[in-house]
Amino acid sequence: MNLKKIIVPLAILLLQIQFTKAQDILNQKVDGAYISLEEQMKDAGDIIYGDSLDHIFKFTNTGDKDLIIQNVITTCSCTSRKYTEGPIAPGKSGEIRVHFDSNKQDKIGRQNKVITILSNAKNNPERVILNFNILEKGKR
Repeated sequence: MNLKKIIVPLAILLLQIQFTKAQDILNQKVDGAYISLEEQMKDAGDIIYGDSLDHIFKFTNTGDKDLIIQNVITTCSCTSRKYTEGPIAPGKSGEIRVHFDSNKQDKIGRQNKVITILSNAKNNPERVILNFNILEKGKR
């Protein structure tokens, strides 16, 4: 019996099961507001010192009550944010726009910027992370 003939279909079946479970979780309604993030971490790779970086973290309110973002806190003044304000109805989406400016710090190397989302959600607080590596100018 050829082992590949068994392993490949089995791997595909397992991936389909995991995808279905993930979809079920996203489609479940939670009692109260609930933030379901599309991604909790973004690895932006390398940037050169002096450059800036922008990323949008998207989310959906998968609860059954309006979601209200009360504040979004960054770990340093080098990272700013803008976010969807006002009530976000059940099933509706919002976003958190993060801007990192390497000129506002003097670190070179691997960076992890944690952004904390404060809200009325059942999973409050929630966090997202922006990862990247700052290279010295001319070191790419």
